Amino acid sequence: MEIYSIPLALEDFLPVIFSAIALFILAKMIIKMDDGLSHMAYAGVVLVTLGGLSKATWKLIIALSDAEINIHILDNALFFGLSTGFILIAYALWYAQRKYFERRRPDNVWFFPIVVCVVTLGTAFYTATLYDPERASPQIWFLILLGMTTIFNFITIGLAIRQARHQNQTTATLLLIINLVAIIALQGIARIGDDTETGQWIAQITNTINQLILLYGVWLLYKGVQDHVAVARSELHQLDYANEPHDMLIKNS
Repeated sequence: MEIYSIPLALEDFLPVIFSAIALFILAKMIIKMDDGLSHMAYAGVVLVTLGGLSKATWKLIIALSDAEINIHILDNALFFGLSTGFILIAYALWYAQRKYFERRRPDNVWFFPIVVCVVTLGTAFYTATLYDPERASPQIWFLILLGMTTIFNFITIGLAIRQARHQNQTTATLLLIINLVAIIALQGIARIGDDTETGQWIAQITNTINQLILLYGVWLLYKGVQDHVAVARSELHQLDYANEPHDMLIKNS
């Protein structure tokens, strides 16, 4: 079992906090674009945040108890929260963009994300029942959840980059691309399997910086959407005001 120092375990809460703030801002942006997606967007943020907090809490318990207490459910809950959370966020952002770009989206926005979540969790739970701890084979349920997390995290960032490019936000685009590259780099670090204290610090600090980059990039993106919506409402108001005398004339006649 990996052993974590208390400072290392406490530091792991920072990327979770920064990620939660970034995704909350992203959810607010989604709602600006389509207020009918508020529940889906916020549910995704909550699931991702709970997944991250469960892992960080597990590390802290390991550190405080010198690995004598190991609550496996907290460790395993990470990718259950991340996979379902990013599925909801990705679908919410996709649907919001369809309305934002004046394209048709499904009336029942919950159908497809719920189906994907149920299939993902159902397959993961089923393969978990088949896992034999005495064999050296990888845990298939973990690979399924990790794969879905990676796919829908990439989709979310990809859609955010699309939004930034549409709004001609160069800085936001570059920050989101850096975030995407850093995610790939972190996966490479994880595959190396460096369990030393130094290796863990490198991975966690890299992740913390990456979440700060995401936070700033998403904030810029949100401000761009907010300004666009404000301009659109102002133009609509001016149009209504310009047509008001004509409407009154027709009414009085």
